[in-house]
Amino acid sequence: MTQPNPDNLRRKIQLANDAYAKGVPFLTDYEYDLLWKQLHSIDPTNPVLYHTAKHETRDGYVTHQVPLLSLQKAFVTEDLKLFWTRYSDQELLIQPKYDGVAICLYQMREGIRAVLAGDGKGGLDVTRHIPYMRLPAVDGPRLECEALILWQDWHESYGANPRNTVAGLLNRKSLEDNKIPISIIPHDALSLPICKVPDRSMDLEGLQSKLLEIYAAWSQNYPMDGLVIKVSSPTLRLQAGHNGTFPLWAIAWKPPIQTAETTVVDLEWNISKTGRLIPTVIYDPISLCYTTNTRATGNNAKWIQDRGLGSGAKIRVGKAGEIIPQVVEILQTASVDLPELCPMCQTELTYEEPHLICSSSDCAPQLAKQLLFFYSAAGIKLDGVGPAMLDKIINDIKLYHVLKESRWALLEPETFGIDERLRNCMGPGTYENLMDSITSLDLELDPAKFIGGLGYKSLGSKRALILLQMMKGYKVPKAKLSQDALQLMPLAVADLLRAKDQFKYFSFKPVPEPATVTYCITGELSEPRQEIIRLLEPFGWQFTNYVGKDLTYMVIGHLDHETYKLSQAKRFGIKQISEDDLPIRTQTEI
Repeated sequence: MTQPNPDNLRRKIQLANDAYAKGVPFLTDYEYDLLWKQLHSIDPTNPVLYHTAKHETRDGYVTHQVPLLSLQKAFVTEDLKLFWTRYSDQELLIQPKYDGVAICLYQMREGIRAVLAGDGKGGLDVTRHIPYMRLPAVDGPRLECEALILWQDWHESYGANPRNTVAGLLNRKSLEDNKIPISIIPHDALSLPICKVPDRSMDLEGLQSKLLEIYAAWSQNYPMDGLVIKVSSPTLRLQAGHNGTFPLWAIAWKPPIQTAETTVVDLEWNISKTGRLIPTVIYDPISLCYTTNTRATGNNAKWIQDRGLGSGAKIRVGKAGEIIPQVVEILQTASVDLPELCPMCQTELTYEEPHLICSSSDCAPQLAKQLLFFYSAAGIKLDGVGPAMLDKIINDIKLYHVLKESRWALLEPETFGIDERLRNCMGPGTYENLMDSITSLDLELDPAKFIGGLGYKSLGSKRALILLQMMKGYKVPKAKLSQDALQLMPLAVADLLRAKDQFKYFSFKPVPEPATVTYCITGELSEPRQEIIRLLEPFGWQFTNYVGKDLTYMVIGHLDHETYKLSQAKRFGIKQISEDDLPIRTQTEI
């Protein structure tokens, strides 16, 4: 694919910026974002991306008392990761990102003045339109708002979309004859549906599902093109500051988001590696984000039952960019018949709220998923082991029983007496490829990764390492360890010891001592951050994104301004060092 010409992109974005600043946008927000993302991928520091390249004034233009900054954008949920981690211990708010025209209201001696955001430095004075707009109360010297046409007031005869229509209205000399209601909504209005971020322990996948659910609900009332996540505390906002382009305490989540109505036609039930039945909702085809969709996650049996998601139910499905579609609203329920038998092994199911459970150890699909997990990056990463290969292997009754008893048997087929069966089952070529992958492994396995791959609940490799270090008598940092992890660790260790006795060629590395140094990084380093982290591991240095009083060092890279992390490090009196001070550069401990 030919890469777009950056000069053409810059010109198009500059024209769009100028048109928006004059109150006459000609692109939809989605069309603008497509151009923005293309240029950002080629030239992320180009000033036109941040409305700073050009500032013109003409009659009716007013310079803002304080520049109106844009927001940093997250077009995919992964873009939220750094922000989500940085403010993990703070109260955050989610607010609508309205798809209208930004406007600032000023409290003047002579009354309220209304000025469009324009290019952030100044904008068109539209005070003359105040009598024809629904205005909020302005209690302070200034109030940042959005000029909108609410969906309840919108009619398709008004124009292509509410955003461009309201921009065109505000650019008129007079609204005396206008019949279209224009609402001015404060960005931070407490009367709006603002919610605290629900579960601060959730991962990005859980976060994106919650964001899509919130977006689907709010977008029924307001024209929106995303959501804004903000730090709640005014004090922390001041401490975080801005970089001259956008505030560092807020971010806009705005992937391409679409919703559509459809009808449920079936439910499909699959087995997870823990024996839980995971439902998938099958519905009539709909088009979302340029793809045809027929399936959405159903979460669990209780979720399906409580929402009446049986065949014939009317639903609204939402999709944000590349994420998996999900049911965001039930428009009409239908009765649900939950399965009584495991769809794979026909064992009678049990119900442990909120899940249906297949407790049969003879359930082959369950074993296949457990093996796939064990030989993935979560456990002993063995290249070439995939679903198709494992389906073939477990269809052989002897291989099934050997691997059911010892999942690690694939590492030494000859030791476990399954080499010939594997060769016949897989074919000579695939078998030799598997042997090559095994040969490339380190003969000393990581015990924590081994335990993490066993799939015990709440017992991943990180928690396993902490528990192994505790068992060795090492003093370890405080960590949250669930009761499940504590209770299941003896079983996991028993499996590890059994594997150690069975192996002829493989063994396990000694349990390492806890990290002697914890550090955080802020700023740009000479190498990718993940490579620096990898190189420091042999020195006993442990990376963390959290800046607390127990942090050993704050590593400072190239900075254009003081970051929130650096301000926190100063607050706690943490020692600051440069990249040149790292042991990978000096080959000595600090």
